Order: sequence, then structure tokens, then C-alpha cells
Amino acid sequence: MQFFNSLGQYRPQALAVLRIIAALLFIEHGTMKLFGFPAPMGDGALPPLLLIAA
Repeated sequence: MQFFNSLGQYRPQALAVLRIIAALLFIEHGTMKLFGFPAPMGDGALPPLLLIAA
């Protein structure tokens, strides 16, 4: 448990990085829905292995 206690000092920085990454993902999703940028992936055919599994 000493290892986890020593990591506690980095908790604010880790939470900040997590929040920034989550915000960037939300922004990317919003711009894709509103502006079509970056272009969403097209509807391609399913790989044959997935068709067999279904």
C-alpha cells in the first residue's frame, strides 16, 4: 500500500489530464456532429469473421 500512498501526490495532475482528455473527446464528437469535421467513418462492409460470429 505504500506504493499507492506515494502516488497520492500526483492525484491533482492526473485528474487534470483526465479532464482535459475527456473535454477534447467531447469537443471532437461535437464538431463531428455539427460541422462534419473530422469526417466520420463510412459504413463499410463487415469483415467476414464478424458475419460468421453473428
